Amino acid sequence: MGEPQNARGYLPPHDAGDPHPKIGKRVNLNSWRAKDDPGPGNFTAGLYAVSIPQIYIWNNGVRVWRSGPWNGRILTGAAGMYSVYVDGFSLGMEEDGTYYFSRNFRQSFVSRNFLNYDGVLVEAGWDDRKRDWEVKWTGPGRDCDLYNKCGPSAICYDHNTPICASLKGYEPRNGVEWSKGIWDGGCWMSGLETECESLCLRNCSCLAYAYDPGIGCMFWSGDLIDLQKFPGNAGSDFYVRVAYSDADEEKSNKRIVSIVSVVASFVVALICLAFAWWTCKRKGVYRTSAYVKGGNGPSDMSEVVLPSDMDKVKIEELPLYSFEMIVTATVNFDTRNMLGMGGFGPVYKGSMANGDKIAVKRLSTASGQGYKEFMNEVLVISKLQHRNLVRLLGCCVERGEKMLIYEYMQHGSLDLYLFDKTHDILDWRKWFNIMEGIGRGLLYLHRDSRLRIIHRDLKPSNVLLDEDQNPKISDFGMARIFGGNQDQANTGKVVGTYGYMSPEYVMWGIFSEKSDVFSFGVIVLEMICGRRNTSFYNEELSLGLLGYAWKVWNEGNVEDFIDMEIYSPSLKGEIMRSMLTHCLPSPTGGAVPTQTPSANHVTHTTMEGR
Repeated sequence: MGEPQNARGYLPPHDAGDPHPKIGKRVNLNSWRAKDDPGPGNFTAGLYAVSIPQIYIWNNGVRVWRSGPWNGRILTGAAGMYSVYVDGFSLGMEEDGTYYFSRNFRQSFVSRNFLNYDGVLVEAGWDDRKRDWEVKWTGPGRDCDLYNKCGPSAICYDHNTPICASLKGYEPRNGVEWSKGIWDGGCWMSGLETECESLCLRNCSCLAYAYDPGIGCMFWSGDLIDLQKFPGNAGSDFYVRVAYSDADEEKSNKRIVSIVSVVASFVVALICLAFAWWTCKRKGVYRTSAYVKGGNGPSDMSEVVLPSDMDKVKIEELPLYSFEMIVTATVNFDTRNMLGMGGFGPVYKGSMANGDKIAVKRLSTASGQGYKEFMNEVLVISKLQHRNLVRLLGCCVERGEKMLIYEYMQHGSLDLYLFDKTHDILDWRKWFNIMEGIGRGLLYLHRDSRLRIIHRDLKPSNVLLDEDQNPKISDFGMARIFGGNQDQANTGKVVGTYGYMSPEYVMWGIFSEKSDVFSFGVIVLEMICGRRNTSFYNEELSLGLLGYAWKVWNEGNVEDFIDMEIYSPSLKGEIMRSMLTHCLPSPTGGAVPTQTPSANHVTHTTMEGR
């Protein structure tokens, strides 16, 4: 997530403002310096719409409030909107890249937005009867609206006392501060010190251990040097392993019982281990624990089983990274390293000790659906390898965390180049190479990999560009694996992104490899016209992007559709071939699946058109 841009154009609290306010990455609202001083103040509000659109408020660059994601009707974290916007509103984008909200209210409704000098975003509507402005909603409006009010791994309850509580399985990091109402430290998982002790006792070479919330378990196997007793709460508690003879003398009469118990337990464990080995050998299955027991680097493992209450998911030949490595690489998950939000949680940029850049997808602890997407992505992407698919480097499944580590894509996602006018404009040759690369990736998924994969959520934000701007398909949380003879499937739960889903999938829940090709065709149209499908609407003809493309094609007016930034008369033929190859043969986008070409046909036709 980014910090606010240096923009001007704030709406004063006593001006009518704009009934269709524009607020975006390049047009922000600025507060007054004081109630009676209209100079620029400390607070700025802006729309951050690179991934899921959200409005943020910053105080001198520090985030203090966010609206929650826009779900197509309202901003879900602004509670006041639920009662105000019965008809919802729409998000659009102008030619200069400025995002705006347009409301679906009656034409006579007039509203204005402004940012108070104390950092509160206000929306007011004009009341004709009272002849005055009436506040509709504010943000932040409650204590729990403040960003990170209770710190990490904690939840805020407005009507409780105290208002902050730890998540299940977590406890306050600092009990003293927590009892005083100082909650920014948040919570950590409970029972971790006990886990450190257990790990040390299972390792014969472990002489001592300590636990620090910022580091985790620390173990010593050599001479214990440079120990020091610190006053107060400084330092960490240090636990030393001692011989049984040095323990409490009162336990001496239990030695024989203990020895017998240990020997008996060892014999039973040995028998169980031998039986398990024999069973696994018969089945040809070998498994190792997914927990990283210390170590400073990834441990290469031929097979990993993620501990879960779901079906066991295997990660084939996937390196394991320790939690400490990821914390160091991302600077403790610093928000300045956040690249955006993936299907199941935030994505961070990281830098390893050897200088390699990585992207870390971290499962949100509060995400139920995200957990399923995480498991699905592990199952799918670990079995795939192609130059036009993002490469999975490893994973981290430690301390209750589940993270996937990918190669870092220097140029971000395709939607930044398509719709963010602050980015460099690519020429047609580069767009063509990107089309070809996406096609090759789809062909591999559908036909050439050992599994047949249907992505089901192909869109510009899920196509990443490397340092040479080569495309790589990412985010396989929604993907489905098909059997050898399976051509299509149907589902009662349609997932994906509206505007990129094929009609047969939206209407009947039927999906196949041609569903991905439909999504690919929409992306190609967006590349050619430079407009987003979901925000394109020709008012004069009452047509969306697909209908308008079909109309200009039939009328021979393709120039009206092509983005003038990439158009050249010498390229007209090639651009038209791309439209013909990738775009579906009906104005509705081909509601009949048989009308949609295959990835094989699209890719080969594209290559022949070079």
